[in-house]
Amino acid sequence: MRTVVVISALMLAAAVVLVVRRVEIGPSILDRVVALDVLVSTILAALALFAMWTGRLDLVPVMVVLSLMGFVGAVSVARFASVESEEERRIIAPEGVRRPPRRGRTDAGGAP
Repeated sequence: MRTVVVISALMLAAAVVLVVRRVEIGPSILDRVVALDVLVSTILAALALFAMWTGRLDLVPVMVVLSLMGFVGAVSVARFASVESEEERRIIAPEGVRRPPRRGRTDAGGAP
């Protein structure tokens, strides 16, 4: 059993080194996001390995929260990095936003 845990830990350590290298070299933001998602998964696997080795069941909620944070982070970055057509644009340039008139003022700029 100890040999399996040691070999698994070495493989996870090698995966962390490779993933950190991928985060460093990029080249795009989406490559870095995927690498960070893999890093979260590797940390989850290491935490599960530690929980199995020590018999601690109190780490399961920590793993669930960490996995949810990784999922939400990856989905939110993918959502904002996706390309939208001109008709579906939800993020508008400041020049394209029509501001409503202030209350208490008329369009002529006189007193209310």
